[in-house]
Amino acid sequence: MTSKFFIFLAGTVIFAPLTLTLRTLPPAETSKITRESIEEVDDLTRFRLYPHLDRTYRALEGKDYNEASLAISRAEKIAPGYVVLAWLKADIAAEINKDTVIHAPRAAYIRIAEPQTVEHMGFARAPDSVPMQHPTLSMRGYTALANGDDPKAAALLAAAFFEETALSDMQRRQIARDLGYLHFKLGEQKMAARWWQMALDRQYDAETALLAATALIAAKEERAAKYQLDAIDVSRLSRQARIRYHEIAARLSPDAKMKHLAEIAEIEPTADRYYNLGFLQTGAGDLAAARLSFARARFLDPANAEILGALAYTELSLGNLESTILLFEELAREKPGDATLHAQLGYLYKQTGDQRFARYHFEQAIDYAATAATKEEFLATADPLRREIAALERGYSVSSYLFFRDNGFVQSNLTAAAQAIGGSQGSFQAAVRPGHYIRALDHIPAEIYGRLIWAFEDDSYRLRRDSLQAGLGVRLKPIQSLNLVLAAERLVSLGTNARDDWLLRASYSYGAGGGLPADKKRWFYYNLYLDGALIDPDDPDLFGAFEGQAGWAFRLGDKWTAVPHLLASGLIQKDDVATLSLLEAGPGVSLRYYFGGGDYGASAAAAEFRLQYRGKLAGSSDSKSGLALTAAISY
Repeated sequence: MTSKFFIFLAGTVIFAPLTLTLRTLPPAETSKITRESIEEVDDLTRFRLYPHLDRTYRALEGKDYNEASLAISRAEKIAPGYVVLAWLKADIAAEINKDTVIHAPRAAYIRIAEPQTVEHMGFARAPDSVPMQHPTLSMRGYTALANGDDPKAAALLAAAFFEETALSDMQRRQIARDLGYLHFKLGEQKMAARWWQMALDRQYDAETALLAATALIAAKEERAAKYQLDAIDVSRLSRQARIRYHEIAARLSPDAKMKHLAEIAEIEPTADRYYNLGFLQTGAGDLAAARLSFARARFLDPANAEILGALAYTELSLGNLESTILLFEELAREKPGDATLHAQLGYLYKQTGDQRFARYHFEQAIDYAATAATKEEFLATADPLRREIAALERGYSVSSYLFFRDNGFVQSNLTAAAQAIGGSQGSFQAAVRPGHYIRALDHIPAEIYGRLIWAFEDDSYRLRRDSLQAGLGVRLKPIQSLNLVLAAERLVSLGTNARDDWLLRASYSYGAGGGLPADKKRWFYYNLYLDGALIDPDDPDLFGAFEGQAGWAFRLGDKWTAVPHLLASGLIQKDDVATLSLLEAGPGVSLRYYFGGGDYGASAAAAEFRLQYRGKLAGSSDSKSGLALTAAISY
């Protein structure tokens, strides 16, 4: 009902008061009534007055003047001093005195002027009574509109626009505007746009241009809509119209969408608007702007956990660890029992080197994950966290391997390289993390390690005593999210063919599927290892190696896995004597056994037996194709 009356009342802006003015004022005073002096009231007041004015008209039709006077009195309580009410009271008085009969259409009583007194409008006395008139096409059109007959109203008003010669340009413009509303309501968007354009042709105003653009978009005439929109002076639009303008512009110009949405948020700030804008800015890679939008959204809706989470992850993406931790701590308090949030806090504290809080949050995440719907979901969450706890709860590690191969190449002396060097050899290593035992150093991701390396006699399992090589060094993981390790080591000779030199080393590994996931029976495994070393910086010997493996891992009970795989490996070594190289590839199979662990920690240790065929593809090394056996243990 409101929309019908809105169009109807807007349509009577000119016609009804003009008729009333001409029939109630002497000719000398009609010039005092201007367009500005009869501006419309707001929609709410108009809507509240309509029932009382409608009741007045019906009472006059039935010659019930007492009811008409009562209805006018009620209307005056809503809008005291309105000119139209004074006119109506004068008409009622004229009817009572039998001076004339009122036959004006109902539209004449719906138009409400601004609250002004009769004296202010230039009246010296009550208006005279009015002679009878025949309704015009425009009056009949607005009456049909008030009665809910929209198609008839559209036909009559269109006829009035073209055929009523007495209409002024301003009246014709108003009819064109109202016809635009009517056709838009009837779903005839192209026709609505044409009528609004006709109104613009008579007098341009920004809001009518915006209506025309809206109709063109609804009619899928986006190019014409954009042309119409580009000509609008936004500063002349009302607040709500500016919002509609930017909504339409955002749709028509995807490249400027964020700009227009930001304008909307500035005009009428809401948490939802800034939240949606933040996500668009995140998608565009503008994280700094997204952080600001999420912060504004949080200011407007501080209790919204979703907004807080978006701000927290944005801070994380920007690398602001301290503020990220504070936000995630607050989010964990807002959403108690969320395993994901505690897991994230565990990783964050691990990055800062705070192992105590990292472990606490990992354990909290495992406890909360126990409420998962299925066992598989629980294990998928808990298993990687148990491995993190296992790495945190020990401040030391021990490992050893034995590598045997048929027709292996034996060097005159050993570098500190891995078994990919090509010859049969073995190693024992122990490492300790000072930060685990000294709280002041817990933020430093460093280890102190010592190791022993030896070679085996060719085609035998006897240890070559002259090859014994010891080393003591420090290694550092500078980037926690990247498995890159830098090391500096002092080599100490224990055998006659060993070395006393400094070693600088960088190694990198990347892979997945190397553990024992509790929720899977089969999974894909791959691993890449890169190694580079320099011995004796004053007269350097250089060494480089790589090894890659990929295959499927199969669970064999609770503790065992079998991993058939393919491998490729290569090495190059340059010293004062020669430059050696070797490139190999072939199939292999690994058998792994996991043991140790506790309520929260994953298996703390593993033993592995690996059988491979290494086929020589290229290289100057004397190593030949053949079988290779590796036995390794780590704790």
